[in-house]
Amino acid sequence: MNTFYENQQKEIRTIRERTLTLRLSDADVKRICKKAGSVGLTVSELLENFIGDLVCGTYSNGSDERDFADNWFDRCCFNFAATPTFLRYSLSNFFFENVVELYNDIQEEEEYLADLVIRRIIWRRFHHFI
Repeated sequence: MNTFYENQQKEIRTIRERTLTLRLSDADVKRICKKAGSVGLTVSELLENFIGDLVCGTYSNGSDERDFADNWFDRCCFNFAATPTFLRYSLSNFFFENVVELYNDIQEEEEYLADLVIRRIIWRRFHHFI
């Protein structure tokens, strides 16, 4: 059984630079640079911290900060405008990983069945000439 520390160490090993694209006005870029710079952070560091709190991530600034980030997310009402989909349902009910695993199993079985069909066709053609 993995402890919190072991899980965190696994996550830490996967930390690397990522490229995300944000659509911001010039004014908002200046504002976020000033906000981050006012406390000695880069914009990337500020976003990393906020995301960590929002998703209860590898690093967090504490339970209060996680609660505030979660409250912000809920208050924005993102879920009201979103179209109900199976993806949203599986994510909100915490079984998305199971769906991905089942999908991968189906892909493997499809490949196996396709291989069997090809073998059967080859076998029939071969035995047809005998």
